[in-house]
Amino acid sequence: MDFKSLAGDNRIRFAVLCVAIALALMFLRDLNPLTLDTNFGIEFTGGVRIPITLEKSVDPSTMATMVDVIKVRINKYGLKQSVVQPLGDREIVVEVPRADSDAIKSIEALLREQGRFAAVIDGKQALTGDDMVAVGGAGSESTPRTSKTDNWELDFVVRREGGERFAQAALGKAEYPVFLFLDRPENAALVVERSSFNYSQGLASSKAVSEALHKEGDDITLIYVEDFARDKALLENKSKVVLSSDLKEKNPAVYSEIQAMGFEPLSQIAAEQQNTSSNVSRILVEKDAADMAPSFSSAPGGGVTRWPAIGLLSAPVLSAGLANGYISQFYSINGAAVGDTDEEKEAYALTEIKHLKSVLSGGKLPVNTVIGSAYVVAPSLGERFLTYSWVALLVAIVLVSVAIVLRYRKVMLAIPIIVTNVSEIVILAAIMGAIGTLDLGGMAGVITLIGKGVDDQLIITDEVLKRRRGETAHEEQKQDAREAKERIARAFYIIFTTAGVAVAAMIPLIMSGIVEVIGFALATVIGLLIGIFITRPAYGALIEAMFSKNE
Repeated sequence: MDFKSLAGDNRIRFAVLCVAIALALMFLRDLNPLTLDTNFGIEFTGGVRIPITLEKSVDPSTMATMVDVIKVRINKYGLKQSVVQPLGDREIVVEVPRADSDAIKSIEALLREQGRFAAVIDGKQALTGDDMVAVGGAGSESTPRTSKTDNWELDFVVRREGGERFAQAALGKAEYPVFLFLDRPENAALVVERSSFNYSQGLASSKAVSEALHKEGDDITLIYVEDFARDKALLENKSKVVLSSDLKEKNPAVYSEIQAMGFEPLSQIAAEQQNTSSNVSRILVEKDAADMAPSFSSAPGGGVTRWPAIGLLSAPVLSAGLANGYISQFYSINGAAVGDTDEEKEAYALTEIKHLKSVLSGGKLPVNTVIGSAYVVAPSLGERFLTYSWVALLVAIVLVSVAIVLRYRKVMLAIPIIVTNVSEIVILAAIMGAIGTLDLGGMAGVITLIGKGVDDQLIITDEVLKRRRGETAHEEQKQDAREAKERIARAFYIIFTTAGVAVAAMIPLIMSGIVEVIGFALATVIGLLIGIFITRPAYGALIEAMFSKNE
């Protein structure tokens, strides 16, 4: 075998490159090669799966809105790792990995409740969710495509009482930001590292932070981690603390001290709610580190435009026409559509409108829902499932190796088949864990791929080793490279045909909406495509080099 020419074969190079990328996705996404970065499903990490059934079938647009609203709700307590996916036109599934049974009631309560919308102008509450009559709809939304401009606009209607309150709060406040909150934490404190803020804009940004935290009678207290020892007394009368999810690792002393003051994380809320005591639970809300820092406007003054940690999702500027004290029930929010092309501007406008509709409606779902029974997997049980799955993979590889040696009685022939199969598993596991989650069904698909992969490789090997009628073993070994390629081409015809049939069989399962089988079907289809376009050609190159002889 000419290893030098084999190393220069593009089919081998492409396969090696794909394996290298797959290993990087699995071990280097967090820049720590000692940890496995694949996203595993709740069957392996432990967690909760909650099915939500809609009272009637909905169109794709309504379903997308409902998924977005539910995501906003469950992100309320920093559950960003949650997965919300639609199944058909009448069901939605919510998965929260690494959650224990104590969190189920809290999560279900979050899904049942309505969000609390509030519009605040210069510390005064101008509107609430109860003031909303209608948000958007036909004739009340415009995008660059419909308005023939580079702007977007969303109209909404409020009750008379809301219009009066808004007029009073907006009087004389032209060019002030209108802070739009969804689930603004009440009686809360924000504990954050000073480095999370970008004060490069000077005093304007510092002032803007204070304005965003201010609300008459319910200011959110800002405490820097660096000053916690001095300012911790400010938490005495607070019922909620919002902090970064990585604070426990970065500053365990501060985290422990906050817990010692009676603030409990989400996993303990359900148990606390069952307490018959009249005392209100002191809640510790953990948010992603990226949500802890506010986003500032690029306009002069650098006002805060978004701050997920405190529920601030938008901050449009109040126009002069709304700051004259005139009472109205009809309002609109508009802005410029950002993008280099018409398609990008349209997509930006649609995203902004959908986002604001969710905020203004207070996270209200357009269709009534029924929350089904939760499926819970304990973290310890999930770890056992994962261990058993790796063992099953190893056993399958060993059994395949034994079968190949018994069939061909050549250990050297078994090695490329096993290496090719392992490469397929690595690439498939990396893709499944990167684009989604590798759940129990997906792992079953990975194990199934071992059998399918070896089957295809045996077809290639048998075709190359097959003797013609009257051909001796010596003549067989002297077949030239051209003849070897012809035989491999015949083998690939069989492989492509069977793969096409298998993919066609999996499509109904993918479209079925059954969570337990989607992962299996998707892993099977992706695995077949990996084999056809990456590993089978590479294995064919190996076989050509092993069993062809140029004369």
